[in-house]
Amino acid sequence: MLPDGTAQICTAIIISDRHILTAAHCAVGAENLTVVFGLTEQARKSFRVQGSPSEIDKQRGYAVFDVEGTPSQTFGTAKLLLRIPLKGESAFFVGMNEKAELRTAANCSVLGTNSQGTILHDCDTAGGGSGGLLYSVRDLAILGLHNGSDGRTNQASPMYLIALASDLIRESAARAEEAAAREAAAREAAAREAAAREAAARQAAAAREIVPVKPPVIDFRTVGNKPDEIAADFKRLYVALFNDGRLPLKLYQTKSFTTIEDAFRRNRLFYGSPFPVELDSIACDLNPKICERGRVEPSPEEQRSGAYIRDVIPDLKRPTGKSRPSIGTWHVEPPASLLLPSVPIEEEQGWVVYRKRAGQKISDIVVRELGTCDQYDDQCKNRILAGNRNQEERLRQDYSGVVLLPKMSYIARSIDISTASEKGSGLTVEITPPASSEQSGPLVLRTGEVPGKASQSTEPEYRIQAPGQVTTAPGLEAVFKSLGTTASGSARLAPNSTALGPEWDTRCKGIETDPCELDPSELSKFQKRVLEGLAFPYKSLSDYPVAVQQKGGSIGVVDTDLDLTHCAFEELTKAGRLKPIETGSLTSTPTPTPAPIAAVPSYAPCTWLKPSKLISSGTHGTHVASLMVGKVSDKLWGINPFATLYAGQISQTVIGQEVEVSSLELASLLRKMLNAAPKGLDVVNISMFYQKVPTDVSGGTSSGGADSRGPHGDPVLDVIRGDAYETLFVIAAGNAGEEFTAICDMRPACLDLPNVISVAALDRGTDAALLALAGVGSNFGRRVHVAAPGADILGSVKGNFLGLLSGTSQAAPQVAAIASLLRAMRPKAAPADVKERLITCSKSVPAPIGTGDEETNAIFGGRVDSSCALIPEGDGLLQDKSGKRYRVKNVTNSDDADLEFRPVISDYAYSIVIPPWQLRGLRANANPRELTIFHKRSPENSRASLSKDARVFAKYGTLRLDVMEELPGGGLGALEQGRAFPVKDIVRYVAPMVKR
Repeated sequence: MLPDGTAQICTAIIISDRHILTAAHCAVGAENLTVVFGLTEQARKSFRVQGSPSEIDKQRGYAVFDVEGTPSQTFGTAKLLLRIPLKGESAFFVGMNEKAELRTAANCSVLGTNSQGTILHDCDTAGGGSGGLLYSVRDLAILGLHNGSDGRTNQASPMYLIALASDLIRESAARAEEAAAREAAAREAAAREAAAREAAARQAAAAREIVPVKPPVIDFRTVGNKPDEIAADFKRLYVALFNDGRLPLKLYQTKSFTTIEDAFRRNRLFYGSPFPVELDSIACDLNPKICERGRVEPSPEEQRSGAYIRDVIPDLKRPTGKSRPSIGTWHVEPPASLLLPSVPIEEEQGWVVYRKRAGQKISDIVVRELGTCDQYDDQCKNRILAGNRNQEERLRQDYSGVVLLPKMSYIARSIDISTASEKGSGLTVEITPPASSEQSGPLVLRTGEVPGKASQSTEPEYRIQAPGQVTTAPGLEAVFKSLGTTASGSARLAPNSTALGPEWDTRCKGIETDPCELDPSELSKFQKRVLEGLAFPYKSLSDYPVAVQQKGGSIGVVDTDLDLTHCAFEELTKAGRLKPIETGSLTSTPTPTPAPIAAVPSYAPCTWLKPSKLISSGTHGTHVASLMVGKVSDKLWGINPFATLYAGQISQTVIGQEVEVSSLELASLLRKMLNAAPKGLDVVNISMFYQKVPTDVSGGTSSGGADSRGPHGDPVLDVIRGDAYETLFVIAAGNAGEEFTAICDMRPACLDLPNVISVAALDRGTDAALLALAGVGSNFGRRVHVAAPGADILGSVKGNFLGLLSGTSQAAPQVAAIASLLRAMRPKAAPADVKERLITCSKSVPAPIGTGDEETNAIFGGRVDSSCALIPEGDGLLQDKSGKRYRVKNVTNSDDADLEFRPVISDYAYSIVIPPWQLRGLRANANPRELTIFHKRSPENSRASLSKDARVFAKYGTLRLDVMEELPGGGLGALEQGRAFPVKDIVRYVAPMVKR
């Protein structure tokens, strides 16, 4: 009952023995609640609700009540579906109408999600349907709670977001899932048993056949910063692989022996300190003729936690085959052979983000705590300064804040973690302990060699043949879980561009069989089109600020197919501003100019356009780099031709239409590039995406199989995250035409980090929509930040030609170059400051037709407006409804002058209240009554996230600003201090950059 005496009908569901879930607005102001369950009069039962809700969340639209009694005993509990809704999936609706009648709607679907993650659906609901249940047909479980309509589509609050806010709902869902899993497991166990009998019969028939398999391979790198953390990483690697039978071994010859720790270090198998007793135990067990140790059965708790060493030699005293780690007694008479891990380790310098307290000495941190410098000398100090953009104040003892400090990382590439059975039918070797040892039985090792075939290695690797082991092997998932982020694997790599026939009106239309020459006016036409699309403020090279011309900043590019000998990079090379990161696959030695083209004897480099049909696939990186720093003439140049370019090419292996690379190799290339720049890199452009590849064993020889998810670690993510205070990573968003709002698994574009900005591509024109290419187009959504021109972009291609390519690969380098200009003008700006500036200065882009929310912006930010982003001194911008524009120097409001905004469409009456300095950007939408606002809880904290509300109106509030009016003929008016601007009269506002 409501306070006015009227009744309100709402839908509720049972989620535990004594809890029900319903819509939040059903709980607002309600009293004397009763919940009724049962489809028929005979089956219905009523339960009183106890007082006020135990949980209520108006933003997510749900409330939880306690009820008297246990309705779950009679009616059961609901199955909640805690996953992201899938666009287009089939759904149905169940709810109560205003007459307390059950209403259902079938044959409907999920249309997508809006920027807040709310489900948009087309199920036919009726008045009183709020709180009704949106079911997934596929899973027959509740996907969300219906909470009304925005006038065009119905909306539901997704259950997974509700569960994120409620421990109670998560626990209830987990209990229901466990019960369902137990029932399913019983059914599956019977099916597996039958399948196992059938598989055993097949294996017996094929026992004599040698089936080649693809071994499971991982990369390993330490992630700890301090010596003890690094030692723990090595312990985790060796213990996890050893206990699961996956540790590769080989014989090491030693002419002297002091301790087993010394043997590990001398063979570069271990770093850090102290040396773990677990490694002593493993080595002792592998060398039973020259080492013995006491063995005690681990407790059940130690076994559950993994604090044990697997016995590789059977012993009846330990029926579990496990023992506690213990120190070995070694009896080594050199020269001798030691069986140790076959895991060659390499050293690599990295960086750690260190939060320094006032009073701490940098020398103490790097020498004593991190151990990365033997002494704090000039070499060590200069290394730290280079990582901190020469901001010497960070090294002072009284400094409090973030400082980048060097750390040592250790990596091992391509470790074959096969078990003995997976290595095939190689030779076996028995090692029998001496009679005096407490061990019983031989240690059996299997080599990877196949009888009758030449060995691929002069030093055979061994695997432990576990007792009774034939074809079965432990799964990989337990190993990956143990290794955590220290293990990584390979990734599928693909560029984000395509070469389509250009539609731009040019004399060379790209359909000829031979290239054709572009005269200067044609070059100017292409240059003008790109500059207009970016709202670029500099129309000629002489217009660039002096600070940029003198110190153009530093840009990095990681890409495939980089030809740095192209004539577009000639001036850069002569000026010493082209810095190749040699990887063994990158060539930077100039090559001769190609011979004249047949029938075109007047061919000259860099003035000829190659038809799109003739552009080979091996030109991606060359084109991307030229858009940032290339220069053909004064009619065609990259956005920042004054920058220094650090270029790294990633090696690749083509698999179908994709490219597979080592995640560790990609991360190492990035790290090498970041370390090569004396003052650090301002920006790195990556116009590619990668997806982690599962590590599995083909051929069905491993229970890990194709379903194994593979290593958890991502070293590329670690490098990017570790450089969060120094380098902005500009990433192409991809060309799959997908919405990246909730689901976003493309890396690195989907990395939610303060120094990663994802770039969409636009079609032609200054007011262009998103790029569409042959049925697909630019990715979009809330997790894509800005957009730039991406259709038929002219740049350098293989063979000293020019060519037109399209895609987000072409949009991203334009944004990267703009970001480098801004950092050259404001060298102390943090990467997140630059990212915020590009977003808040951007202009809206219409969402693609049919995406469910066409009136709102397609991406988080919008189309890049570089004339705003590059305003001198980082000033802000304000435009009022009369059309006047002002440069904003400072925000001068007092602390209590809050601004209030209200959502245009909402089931609840709530406000967004923020102080003036937290408002970072504002722009009017297509409907001038509606605004999009960007705000930040703590602008001075560069790592704080930028929030966005897309459809609000200004209720009240005034900005008091120090401004200078932009005069019609150019120039600025006099400084006006503390001028008041009612927020309702503003159509565009960009806050000044934070002074650092």
